[in-house]
Amino acid sequence: MVVQSDFLHWLNPTVYDLAAIQEPYMDHNHNSQTGPHWYTIYPKEHYVHPAKTRSLLLVNKQIATGAWSQVDFGSPDIMAIQLHTEQEKFLIVNMYNDNNHQDNMRQEVEVMRDRA
Repeated sequence: MVVQSDFLHWLNPTVYDLAAIQEPYMDHNHNSQTGPHWYTIYPKEHYVHPAKTRSLLLVNKQIATGAWSQVDFGSPDIMAIQLHTEQEKFLIVNMYNDNNHQDNMRQEVEVMRDRA
């Protein structure tokens, strides 16, 4: 909790648009703590199995909600959003890997192939 709190203290919303957190601190309601300048984006699985959430993204509230959308990877370990600009689309992925297997990497590649 102390490390995440310190990170959020230094996360300046006038400098940064996104932040990726792995192994986030969760309170007794299974919510992570952030500041008022950020949308906290959880994997969809968080709402079914909150104790398994190991990655999340913070999106600066200065970015219009119509400029990005959540991408579902079907895993509590992979959190992604797609940013939309007038010229291009960008996929931002925060993937937790416990170094014991490559399942998350395979799953990410499969979803990205399906979206291409």
